[in-house]
Amino acid sequence: MTRTIMKTALLFATMLIVVGCGSKASTTRTLSLNLARTGVNDGRTFYIIARATDQASFMADSYEKIADLVKGKSSDILGMQLIWPKHNQVLKFKVPKDQAVAVYCLFTTPNSDWKVLLNPPLKNRYVLNLEGGNVELQLFKK
Repeated sequence: MTRTIMKTALLFATMLIVVGCGSKASTTRTLSLNLARTGVNDGRTFYIIARATDQASFMADSYEKIADLVKGKSSDILGMQLIWPKHNQVLKFKVPKDQAVAVYCLFTTPNSDWKVLLNPPLKNRYVLNLEGGNVELQLFKK
C-alpha cells in the first residue's frame, strides 16, 4: 500500500512540474511592492488592489468602482491584500509582462492620490510611500 501511495505521489508531483512549465510562466512576472508608511489611514486597515488595465481605464476608474471589486471577482484583478498599517509588508503579485498595472489604495478617507499606474516595461520592485490618504510610487533602491 505504501508503494502505491508513493507512486501516486510521484506521478502527481511530475504532473505538477509539467503543468507548471507551460507557456503562462513566460507571459507573467512577479512584481514586489515594499510599503513605506507614515501615519497612513489613521492606523486603520485598508485594502490594496493590483489590477491589469490601460491608461484610459485607469483615468476613468472611480474610488467606488474599485471599492466594489473587494466584494466581487474580476478577471483583471492580479491581487488584493488587506494592509495592517503598523506591520511591515511586502506585496507580491504575478503581473503580465507587457501590460500596465494599476495599484489602488482603498483608504478610509482617500485624497486625490489614492491610485498609481505602472506602465510597461515594469521593474521587478517598487516602493509605495503611503502617507495619510495618499500613495506615491518610487523605484526600489537597495
